[in-house]
Amino acid sequence: TGGALTITDSVPGSPHFGSLTGTGVDSAEVELSAGHLYFGSQDLATPSAPQNVTLTNRGNKTLSVQSIAAAGEFAVNGNCLSEVAVGASCTLAVTFAPTVAGTGRGAVTIVSNAPDSPHVITLEGAGVEHSAVTLSPADLDFAPQAIDTARAPEAVVLTNSGTASLVIADIAASRHLHVEQD
Repeated sequence: TGGALTITDSVPGSPHFGSLTGTGVDSAEVELSAGHLYFGSQDLATPSAPQNVTLTNRGNKTLSVQSIAAAGEFAVNGNCLSEVAVGASCTLAVTFAPTVAGTGRGAVTIVSNAPDSPHVITLEGAGVEHSAVTLSPADLDFAPQAIDTARAPEAVVLTNSGTASLVIADIAASRHLHVEQD
């Protein structure tokens, strides 16, 4: 199709004319509901709750998705199949599972037939260490005992299954119990 360009100015010979030509093409157009996701602080080796990004085809041609991949300590799942119809949407679910403490950065890259492919969602989160205490057994049930008599000690094992060192400030028992520490 064609058109005309007219420029009116103060230069002699005004107005100036030009012609415009071009050909319209059908194309897919990707719209993402978010271009960046921040996951905040996340315990090491523990996947975060997913954060969703909606991908919508705003073009006038079916979107063909060749690949969707996450980089860094991030993972992506979703229902964005190989094709997304004109006007249709699909959802990407992104999670963060840090393996080292500190800031983690990554990206989800979407490769498609859209003219401006690839599309990138930048990702950021912070891996944090934590202590996780368990007692085994968690409860002790003592049989009736005569007053002012001792009985054999019962062992309780404290385990730190977390990723950070555990600092114990005090161990105490309530009522008429005595604590021995190894």
